[in-house]
Amino acid sequence: MIYCYFLRFVATLCFVALTAAQASAADLTKVKMGYYTGITDAPFFVADAKGFFKSNGVDVEMIPFSSGPAMVSSLLSGSTPFVDGGGPLVTFPQVAKGFKIRGVVNVWKDNYLSLIGLASLATPNAGKPYPAPILDLRGKRIGVIALGSHVAAVVERMLKDAGLSVGQDVTLIGVGSGPTAIAAFNAKTIDAYISLPPMTQTLDAMEPGSYKEILPASQFPPHLKWLFTTHIATTQDYAEKNPQVVQAFCRAVRQSMEWMNVSENFQPTLAAIEKRLPGYPPGVLAASLKAMLPHMAVGEGQTGLFTPENMSNANELLINKGIVNQPITSYALTPCQ
Repeated sequence: MIYCYFLRFVATLCFVALTAAQASAADLTKVKMGYYTGITDAPFFVADAKGFFKSNGVDVEMIPFSSGPAMVSSLLSGSTPFVDGGGPLVTFPQVAKGFKIRGVVNVWKDNYLSLIGLASLATPNAGKPYPAPILDLRGKRIGVIALGSHVAAVVERMLKDAGLSVGQDVTLIGVGSGPTAIAAFNAKTIDAYISLPPMTQTLDAMEPGSYKEILPASQFPPHLKWLFTTHIATTQDYAEKNPQVVQAFCRAVRQSMEWMNVSENFQPTLAAIEKRLPGYPPGVLAASLKAMLPHMAVGEGQTGLFTPENMSNANELLINKGIVNQPITSYALTPCQ
């Protein structure tokens, strides 16, 4: 008899636990987020894998996109209320047109790009102050992810700083990223490439000695160093109608960023990234993560913020290119401060 009562007690506990779990799942707000399939979006992968989204009350369906314009179009249509807004060249032109896109969380505080060239490229200006090293690219072909992209704008500004112009002095070629960029580089259809992890880490693993750094990330000038890139963006309309969801999203991504920057969490962070980005040679993503972490926008009271330097340099870049006529001043939201 006692045994029967015990079994009923255990069954009741299991039923209560299952009911609570179902109720908890039902309480989560389902929302879609657009993202790039690259290591720059690592905090979003970790927020999903380690449960930061759900612990803050949101059940996020992550939708991969291959381009910034497609992602912004999905954001403005309402299909994906949150997206990786990329760099200012992706969202600021839309804001200038009157679309009320807002930045919620900034992921990277400063530049992680580097300009690399073929190992055989003559670089007589190597080691000289910026922009002298850029002069070594006169008459060369520079690969970029896509013409008209944020990284292309960065290269164009470098060339302008050095007194060079696209078309007359240098050719820009859109070669994509990852395998297509590596293929173009190895085939020598480009002489240089504006690189972000895991490009050089993959070359180190597969083609060691095939490239040289023309301008490493640490040597970018201030107006190109303190630019924002990967960030969570939403629309003002969505933020006003769903303030609690925006706050939850903001908290989750910030918690993910801070968690990633604890040294003991490196391996589980790497595991979350490898799950989203399979197929890289051993050690490549680990090396890429080590290269990226120092650039993350974390710090006491500073995690996820858009700094004044981020905003002023973004505006300067786009005004200099003639993409916007006046500074974009109403962009960053800080719903979880």
